[in-house]
Amino acid sequence: MVSPCRGFDVSETCYRSSSELDDDNEQSADLLIDLTKSKKTWCFGLCLPHLRNDRRHRGNHKRVYRIYCDLELNLRP
Repeated sequence: MVSPCRGFDVSETCYRSSSELDDDNEQSADLLIDLTKSKKTWCFGLCLPHLRNDRRHRGNHKRVYRIYCDLELNLRP
């Protein structure tokens, strides 16, 4: 039997690996929701430095911004 990896020309480590970022994404989402509930006028530009400095959150700014937009926090009235 031919493995699916050879059929699609994909390495086996890539095919079998699972995403480890789900826990990090959930933690980032929880922190952003808590922060924006307490500081209603803060935008992403104020939230990210607060997360990095005060909460010691070591998230990539692009990923944190994607989560911020997915939660529709950028569309608040």
